[in-house]
Amino acid sequence: MGRDRAFLIAPVGTLTFGVPTVPSRQLALDDRSGLMQLLISASAREGDNAAETVHEATAKVSVLLRGEIGQIWAKGSRGIYDASNAPVAAVVCTLWGGMPIIAYLLTAPGCRERGYASSLVREIAYLADVHGYSSVGILVPPESASIKLLNELGFEELVAPEGL
Repeated sequence: MGRDRAFLIAPVGTLTFGVPTVPSRQLALDDRSGLMQLLISASAREGDNAAETVHEATAKVSVLLRGEIGQIWAKGSRGIYDASNAPVAAVVCTLWGGMPIIAYLLTAPGCRERGYASSLVREIAYLADVHGYSSVGILVPPESASIKLLNELGFEELVAPEGL
């Protein structure tokens, strides 16, 4: 993994202090085009035209679907959808080493600052708790602005385990 992604972990009880505030539903992982489009748009930084290419997004989704960062946890993969049924925020979880890992936490640029990410993280923590998991991990780019939010929610950065 190297330093292309930071690894953070939090006890489930720390994350379940609030209830999800935005309705979501199980992410349709077979809707690769919607997930890829969200990955592309979410990767755009403000003032940066270097969003992910379709090729890069396809490669990331393929790695995810092949199980290279754990088995996809379908129940722990949720989306928030707009009126046209397109995902505007999503969390994609895998199970790795006996723990749910948030492989992707994505929010479309026009939908940021609405509480979608924190709501999705709380929902994953609730699902993890219901299914008997005690911690949740997350992988994010090390320069991600979301690290501040994740620290506020209770995540702490650790050295990523070998193979993750």
